[in-house]
Amino acid sequence: MNKNILRKEMINIRKNISKKNELSNIIVDKIVNLDIFKKSRVIALYNSIASEVNTESLINKCFNKKVILPRIVNNEIVFIEINNDTKYTKSNIGVIEPIGEAYFGDIDLIIVPGIAFDNDLNRLGFGMGYYDKYLSNKSIYKIGICFDKQIINEVPVNHLDIKMDMVITEKRVLKKV
Repeated sequence: MNKNILRKEMINIRKNISKKNELSNIIVDKIVNLDIFKKSRVIALYNSIASEVNTESLINKCFNKKVILPRIVNNEIVFIEINNDTKYTKSNIGVIEPIGEAYFGDIDLIIVPGIAFDNDLNRLGFGMGYYDKYLSNKSIYKIGICFDKQIINEVPVNHLDIKMDMVITEKRVLKKV
């Protein structure tokens, strides 16, 4: 199936999921109880938009960790460390992005958004390739999060697409065997 058609279908499905905050809280609880999360000192997250899994409570549960959030600069992801004084701006696509200096240190764990995932841990993103480009030459543990209705039989992939190490929904945890 064509990725753009699939994106539209999956965004529509995601928009119609009810009780998103409750389901998001279940997903967040699963993440914070993972050993990889507990051991991680630097975590890359993202500010969720509209119908995505809500990441606000996850960001708030990272008090003893360094949290970095993405900002798109010159068509690439740049991560910025946040704290209570961080200022934010809205991107041209409606994403709330931090303002600050780029973070270039090590990252222990990255939480990645997606429109759809499959059982083989493939991810369908928004089609800009930001995460795939960023992760292409890095060995960071990657967790994709989504609602269970966003797990499909097969995500169409190419050689540039980066697989996740784990995908978490409110109903299941998929990981490499």
